Amino acid sequence: MKKICGVILFLLTFTQGIAFNIGIAPTSFEISLDKPETKEVTILNNTAEEMRVEVSPEKPENYNEEHYLGKWMRIYPKVVSVKPFGKQIVRFALRTPSDLPHGEYKSYLVFKEIPKKPVDEINKKENMKININMLTEIAISIYGEKGNQNIIAEVKKINLKKDGNKIQLETEIVPKGNSSVKAFYEVKFYNVNGKLISNEEGIIGRTGRSKAEKFETLINLPQKKVDRVNIKILDQKRKVILEKEMKIITE
Repeated sequence: MKKICGVILFLLTFTQGIAFNIGIAPTSFEISLDKPETKEVTILNNTAEEMRVEVSPEKPENYNEEHYLGKWMRIYPKVVSVKPFGKQIVRFALRTPSDLPHGEYKSYLVFKEIPKKPVDEINKKENMKININMLTEIAISIYGEKGNQNIIAEVKKINLKKDGNKIQLETEIVPKGNSSVKAFYEVKFYNVNGKLISNEEGIIGRTGRSKAEKFETLINLPQKKVDRVNIKILDQKRKVILEKEMKIITE
């Protein structure tokens, strides 16, 4: 199941107001696998009714099976009851093999609200009665790091396109080491005389470990006319992956 922003909200009918029935804290972990560790996650019930939540690991699509952390994860309890506006603690432990190769591993930890009753009921007078169930499913990222991280990346594709008063940075980044890559950008804007107008910096995104990832990032465009752009793509250690002078595509 594909995760978008870590959260999937299943709507069983149309509704105007959307609020998550459950909350999770913290929303991600980065854990050393050099020794056994146990971590805690808090489940918050944001409703006036008691609810049951199922907790399970899930493999990310951009990590191969050998880099899937979930197969070494122990969760307890796997199903919890949470009182109205209450909270409950879930613990998970990572028990990896002693000879696990160095590198980064990942799993999602998925919290799925268990439905209480059927969605639709029809009474004997042929009037439709609808019980609306909004079920929340939240996935948080669990990263595990064993030994040394060898961060290597290649920028396979890069484009700049004008989008109103912004530019859209399109990149395709290939991880080639034993870790994911957190990619950042640094952009300098120059006029026709080669004078620096302004600069911008920010995050592009985070790749997986097993395949190329495509990203689209919006960057503020200066009000003054830009002739060319110098752009750097950097990894999480601020090492430059690519530096290039470019023109902005205005199609």
